[in-house]
Amino acid sequence: KLFQLCFSFFLQFFLLSFLNFLNIMGGGNGQKSAKAREKAQAKAAKGGAGSMLKANEAAKSIQCKVCMQAFVSTLSHSELKKHAENKHPKLDAKQCFPFLE
Repeated sequence: KLFQLCFSFFLQFFLLSFLNFLNIMGGGNGQKSAKAREKAQAKAAKGGAGSMLKANEAAKSIQCKVCMQAFVSTLSHSELKKHAENKHPKLDAKQCFPFLE
């Protein structure tokens, strides 16, 4: 009876130690992937650094009156004239962009 009691105590101690060892080691690839996914979701929710696509779309405030192509407001007049010459060679640049000189 004493042997059974000692053996069961040893078995419980061994199992608890082994489970504690597994928790310390951090698990496998699945756990690492889940942790990385949680970190990425937290970063996306914070909204810090990210894609500039929305900001670039909002900055497109110049539009060709012929083909309705949008351009960013920082584009030079010479670039707008190039668009008019290349895309609409039969038309004047002022027809595409009335504000041009």
